[in-house]
Amino acid sequence: MLVHCAAGKDRTGVVSALLLSAVGVRPDAIVADYVRTDRNMFRVLRRLDAAPVLPPGVAEEDVQDLMSTPTEAIESVLTTFAAHEDGASGWLRSHGATDEELQRWHQKFLASPSTPA
Repeated sequence: MLVHCAAGKDRTGVVSALLLSAVGVRPDAIVADYVRTDRNMFRVLRRLDAAPVLPPGVAEEDVQDLMSTPTEAIESVLTTFAAHEDGASGWLRSHGATDEELQRWHQKFLASPSTPA
């Protein structure tokens, strides 16, 4: 499976949080990974030539809220999945994922660096 996005904070952030949650990654680790994007978002958008052109006198910090990855956003997503019977993995099963797929994702995502994937 390939999940790709330019910046990684919206659709890709939610898909990543869903899959990580489904295989048992702690919510605080998922949140920390998601908000890590926040520090670099303006530079990511600039690299993609998608950053807003700021008028004179407007600093990057002035528009940070428009490009942020707030903790509350991903926590809300995780809460929504957790409310489903059997959490995120149950949500995925109810939308067509198989136990075999969940097991493969678990092996891929949680394999130790020395373990071949």
